[in-house]
Amino acid sequence: MKDVSMLTKELWDGHPCCAFAASQSWIDVNPNTFRAVNKAIIDAAGYANDAVNRKQIAGALIERKYLNQPLPVVEAVLTGEFEDGLGNTQNVPDRIGFDPYPWKSFAKWISSQLVRWDLMPADKAKYDQIAQDIFLTDLAAELQKDLGQTPPAQLERKETLKFDSFDPKDPAAYVNAQVKQFGK
Repeated sequence: MKDVSMLTKELWDGHPCCAFAASQSWIDVNPNTFRAVNKAIIDAAGYANDAVNRKQIAGALIERKYLNQPLPVVEAVLTGEFEDGLGNTQNVPDRIGFDPYPWKSFAKWISSQLVRWDLMPADKAKYDQIAQDIFLTDLAAELQKDLGQTPPAQLERKETLKFDSFDPKDPAAYVNAQVKQFGK
């Protein structure tokens, strides 16, 4: 039997996964609430990123009002100790991560894919502006510091994916290379 499964971290380690979004009009009306919710998410992500806390978190998440899943299933995801379906027990402690930092390179990669797949016109892809307006990296870094966490010094990073890498300094070149190599 051949294993056809793959962990998402094998496709893009450190990929963006979950997000909290709010409209600018809601943020403008509720600035303190917006800041408090962001701070709570960052605090929780920091707690969840520590492997020591994963079993406790799994126990809390199995309740019907959250995931409504059996404890062994949630523990397997959070601890990285799982059966792979081929008779092997895997131990991948970093199977899942909880990085509260919204890297601007994420916004640029996502935007590049919208352009590549004709979901956003290339002339509307103002990558730097989109990353600045959508991913509030400055706020996240400020809140991380308030919580005693250490945010990265840079706003974006080169993203390493399974089949290539993404340089956020030139998203348009990445799109062109993708289309040239794989087509649309």
